[in-house]
Amino acid sequence: PYTTLFRSKVRRFFAEGLLSWGWILSTQRVQEAKPHFERAVQLLHDQICDAGTDTHATKGVNSVLSDLGSMASAVFALAGILESTGQAQKAGNLRRQLDDDINVLAARFREPDRRRSWAEQLMQEGASSLKQNDRLNAALNFRLVTILDPKNADAHNNLAWAITSVPGQPTRFEIARALDSARKATELNPKRWIYWNTLGVAAFRAGDWKLAAKSLEKSIHLNNGGGAIDFFFLAMTRWHQGKPEEAKKWFEQAATYVKHNLADMELYQFHLEAEALLKNPPPKCEPKPHQEKKDAELTETVPS
Repeated sequence: PYTTLFRSKVRRFFAEGLLSWGWILSTQRVQEAKPHFERAVQLLHDQICDAGTDTHATKGVNSVLSDLGSMASAVFALAGILESTGQAQKAGNLRRQLDDDINVLAARFREPDRRRSWAEQLMQEGASSLKQNDRLNAALNFRLVTILDPKNADAHNNLAWAITSVPGQPTRFEIARALDSARKATELNPKRWIYWNTLGVAAFRAGDWKLAAKSLEKSIHLNNGGGAIDFFFLAMTRWHQGKPEEAKKWFEQAATYVKHNLADMELYQFHLEAEALLKNPPPKCEPKPHQEKKDAELTETVPS
């Protein structure tokens, strides 16, 4: 046990040092940063795999859970470098490895009561991270919950929101993950408007304007007329669909609400995003065949 503990501390120490140097080098000498991130990823991967063989499940997972955030940061930094040099496939493999490591951690808990207890703890930690705008750690926590408790609709919804609610996908999780989780939430509980709102936002980030519009309209219907987030994203969706007048109508409706809720920074951010987009001339939109049949079936699951 002492040898294992010492090895774990040494690995963590070196991984943190490599990450620090990697971040410093990445500001000007990106290629020199690459081997630092690669080694850090490998060390933290080994750390998580060792935790998977530890018989003391609770202690093992709690001690390595903090490493997961560091590993995610290293993975996304390295993936960015790989993509910038035309190695998109390797970048995708890295992200999938991260998801596999998350599964390794979740597999530590086989007993239903233990899985449920840890899921509840992670939901609280994820909510706290999301409140502090730490979307990477929020997404990691919610992703773990969706593995521990696959029927937890709130976890699926919150994971999708953490990934997609801010432009630019700051968590760097694949957008497909957000769409899958958002869809799963609406399937688990199709009568909750907030799940349809999240699906609409996730579809918007994915560029699926048809699914975005249908989901946001469903959210508005279930929420007695909807709210400003529905309106802002529906405005941006209509803009992309080449409907500037309708986009303007939805934007003005949302903007009126924002004037009375100036303290909501997330809503203010959506306001700025929509305002900037609508200043541009709308594109000439050609309808996409992408997932039309599946999306039509999905949005018909809620009784009117």
